[in-house]
Amino acid sequence: MKKHFTSYILIAIIGGVINAQYSFSQTSISLSNGAALSYQSGDIDLSDYRGEMNDVIYHPPDGGMLTAETITIQTDKHAQDENSKTNKTIYKLVEINKGKIASIQEQYHLSADLIELRDFPHSLIAQLLEIGGDDNLSWDIKTASPKLELLDVDFSGNGIIAESEKIKGSITPILNNPTNSPRLVNFELMIENSDIIPVGDSELATRLASILSDLELQKLTLSLSTKSQYLQINNIQQIELRLTARQLFSVAITLYIEYPVLENLTELEESELAITLLQKIKLHKIKIELEDFGLNARLPNARLNEYHSSAKKLQNLVLAIIPANGQRLTTPIMQFVYNGGTLTLTSQPSTPKPVALIASMLLFPDLLVKEFAISSEHHP
Repeated sequence: MKKHFTSYILIAIIGGVINAQYSFSQTSISLSNGAALSYQSGDIDLSDYRGEMNDVIYHPPDGGMLTAETITIQTDKHAQDENSKTNKTIYKLVEINKGKIASIQEQYHLSADLIELRDFPHSLIAQLLEIGGDDNLSWDIKTASPKLELLDVDFSGNGIIAESEKIKGSITPILNNPTNSPRLVNFELMIENSDIIPVGDSELATRLASILSDLELQKLTLSLSTKSQYLQINNIQQIELRLTARQLFSVAITLYIEYPVLENLTELEESELAITLLQKIKLHKIKIELEDFGLNARLPNARLNEYHSSAKKLQNLVLAIIPANGQRLTTPIMQFVYNGGTLTLTSQPSTPKPVALIASMLLFPDLLVKEFAISSEHHP
């Protein structure tokens, strides 16, 4: 959904910039992809891709419609690519006021009081529109720091109606990467104060209605983020992936891994780079932390008993197959299931282990528990 939604917006924007003249009133344009764009008034300067369109209507080629009161575009051209040294276009600001989207193909409606894109590289837009690839797309994303924000969002489709006060997303490059190491980024996505209302009798709507009823939730704030930093020892990178439902729980996975120093990094294809890294990355430590913010307390007795019964059956299954040196791990896990609190699972081998070794050691779980020094801990 998000890809189509972004595509409709950006096709309208780029279509207007490329096909429009310097200043029009009541302009209608037929685009090369079969779409149609019109706007009541506008002032577009093609010399630096800046402009504004008012009362915009866009009809994509596969049906549906996008409308907006105003679309404002501000761009910046400068030589940013260290490899090709070619001029790059960065969309410093794309601001869409009172935007509405109706998709016939995907069968959804979406509207927002404000849609704001900042620091979007042209290569990312081209990829979203599927109008041609860009060999430097990955490089551009990791240097341009694109950001997305939507205010007062309404969505309907796929058996649900959803409202959200704010949706924010950002990609931020890590600036202290060691030489000849992969370029990495921090990513964050937050959905604040969302109302989700199931409609119809689809499986998704029915399941969602049951969950919301059980939890007695009216508003829900979700956030997903990745944060990375290099530690000044042994070329170790700390990576944290965190998912939080503010009223319910959080899950955080933190990795401490050692990247190899690679020669001719820019000459490697992405597939080759992934294989090379997987073979040579070493795991120093991994920590998984689950925190209960009230999920356990919100479950009604009937659902809580069902949850505990399922957990007990899973524990018995695990105890039947796990080696003796790993059975101690289940006690803190069951304490977390019954009492909430915080559960921490940790693996910190005495010497760094190749990540590729984990898959092969799954066949020998007793060695896996011992060699990777796996432990578990519960705090109320």
